Amino acid sequence: MKYECDMIRDLLPLCAEHMASEKSELIVREHLAECKACTAEWEALQNEPLPASVVPEETKQFAKAAKRVKRKQHRVLIGTAFATAMAIGIGAGVYLFGICGGRLTPVQAAITGLRRNRFDGYFEETLIYSPWNGTEKLCFVRYTEPESGKTKLVSTYTFKAAGCWFLGGLLGEMELPQEKGIYAATNPITFPYYDCCYYYVNDPAVEELVVTYGDQTETVQTEQYEGGLCQFYLGHKYRQPESELTGTARDADGNVLYTMQNNEWIPLEAVTGGA
Repeated sequence: MKYECDMIRDLLPLCAEHMASEKSELIVREHLAECKACTAEWEALQNEPLPASVVPEETKQFAKAAKRVKRKQHRVLIGTAFATAMAIGIGAGVYLFGICGGRLTPVQAAITGLRRNRFDGYFEETLIYSPWNGTEKLCFVRYTEPESGKTKLVSTYTFKAAGCWFLGGLLGEMELPQEKGIYAATNPITFPYYDCCYYYVNDPAVEELVVTYGDQTETVQTEQYEGGLCQFYLGHKYRQPESELTGTARDADGNVLYTMQNNEWIPLEAVTGGA
């Protein structure tokens, strides 16, 4: 044999841990091929269980500290999420009730919301219409400015949520005219299957309004509406182009007093030149 068994046995543990060089491993293999005693020791070495790893005390303490930090971070995250949800809820409540005038009826919600949004005068009358379903309403409020004494018709949108009504938005406002005539209270308000049109009639001679929308004609009697504010629900196919609005206003004898195009009512005498 080229090498002593003592030297080979010193290399065996290194070879078992794959820590010996390639040349040393080659020498050990060549020796084991010739030496039964070293081969037996090598096989015994291969069957020995790995020594149990010993975890230093500092590592154990570090692991415990890491778990405490993780639990604390978890509690902080839960607390932050809860506080954020509370802040959002409080903010939404302040906005809805403080600014949108949350109340138990659409009238109260409309008036309260308007008062909190620069309308500080006297509200004389409120007219309510249901354009779609029981959770949405249009409210038309007669409002008198305290300084000028002018009376306006303010149109609002209100909605219901969690049992309370809120002012959803201001659709428009018009000063009630002194001159007799017919005036559009709002532009046509479009819903999925129909448009809502509202007209303020300030001419006692007008008995009925007839409005045509595409192939549909609707007629209303002015006496059936409070305060001279007449409404039309004009159906249309969903997402189809809007048809042109036309109409006529007639007296009790059926005579045409006004015609309407593009949502504007024009006295017949102005159309015919007084003829």
